[in-house]
Amino acid sequence: MSSLGFLSTGDGLIKGNMGLWDQNLAFRWLKDNIEQFGGDPERITIFGESAGGSSVHYHMLSPYSAGLFQKAISQSGTALQIWALSKHPKTQARKLARAMNCPINNSTIMISCLRGVDAKKLVQYHISSMSAIRENTDLFVPTVDGDFIPDNPIDLLRNGSFAKIPWMTGVNAGEGLLNTGRILASRKVTENIWQNWNKWIPLMLDYDPTRYDISWKIKQYYFSQLAGKPIGDSAIANFTAMYSDRVYFLDSKRAAMLHAKHAPVYLYFYSYPGEVSFFRLFKAVMPSLGDIMAPELKIAMDVTKDFIRKYLLRQPMKYLDIPCHADELILQFNTHRLIEINKNSRDYPVSKALVKSWADFAKSNFTLTYQNSQWPPVSLTDSDKLSYMHININGHMIPEPFTESTRFWESMGF
Repeated sequence: MSSLGFLSTGDGLIKGNMGLWDQNLAFRWLKDNIEQFGGDPERITIFGESAGGSSVHYHMLSPYSAGLFQKAISQSGTALQIWALSKHPKTQARKLARAMNCPINNSTIMISCLRGVDAKKLVQYHISSMSAIRENTDLFVPTVDGDFIPDNPIDLLRNGSFAKIPWMTGVNAGEGLLNTGRILASRKVTENIWQNWNKWIPLMLDYDPTRYDISWKIKQYYFSQLAGKPIGDSAIANFTAMYSDRVYFLDSKRAAMLHAKHAPVYLYFYSYPGEVSFFRLFKAVMPSLGDIMAPELKIAMDVTKDFIRKYLLRQPMKYLDIPCHADELILQFNTHRLIEINKNSRDYPVSKALVKSWADFAKSNFTLTYQNSQWPPVSLTDSDKLSYMHININGHMIPEPFTESTRFWESMGF
């Protein structure tokens, strides 16, 4: 939705969060009418992935959505992710207005001008937010408006000011492939990041750009063994790990632990590499200057190159052995007939088990399972030993797989 759903002037004239208000209205309609479709208005579960997952979490934090649902699922996204909250809405609105040739000194006049801008022009502007190298103000997302979102999400969680309902949340092993795919779309982008590390990494990972000490520690932690080489499978794997740890794992864990003080939380770690991945799509749709090749052709070329490397040159790409951000959706929904999962697919058993567990969570108050393995809620008796349901061919509970890396980020005050 970008500015069409989340533009805020930062001064109260346009508060933002219109996208969340629209979702709230849909939930109210659902609660009022679900009985007409055989549903129970007192047994509603909402769920979403990525921005949808953070939206779900925001509704758990908003007093306006209280009582509209009884359970929730956030996949690869919470209100605490670094990309989920707009910290400088006024600056963001003015940046957009300048780009649209609108005046910026008066909010009323600025908004009147923006309302006259063609929607296609706005959408074209927002394509810039797809870039791996971008300013923090490029993403239009929810903001603290003192109303729908009454306070900073971390403070609402710490104060227990949220819907204390059962919550399932988790992450994919290769979340960072979303960002890595965008980097790999252009070798120049990769080299730009590497050569201007202290400039871009703070923006990409959301911390004070004057903290060169943090930038150095990050480079040492993830890339000290690469001898200054930003290209290659090892660098790709390490970029992916860096993004996964900072952008997804750290804050998802933090949100889960704060919620678990008041209500059940069911954690999962999805590591199943399906036959199809969104990784190639994220690479293919990246805009590039002078690029005239259709995304479908880019994907076909990628598949061919990977086949040659893997089967003819015997050079396996380990970074493709883990699921990318959003890959589980392919097993949960029929997204396209060309990648539809049928009973002959190797993905079918995992797809069936995945859908069953999600449905069981929504409809049952009994002990949750995945492939007949018990899936208990989080226990806070020892927060350093959180357990996750490992969603793969053979599901089972495992110790948190990223404890060491999240400790690294916590040690720097994140």
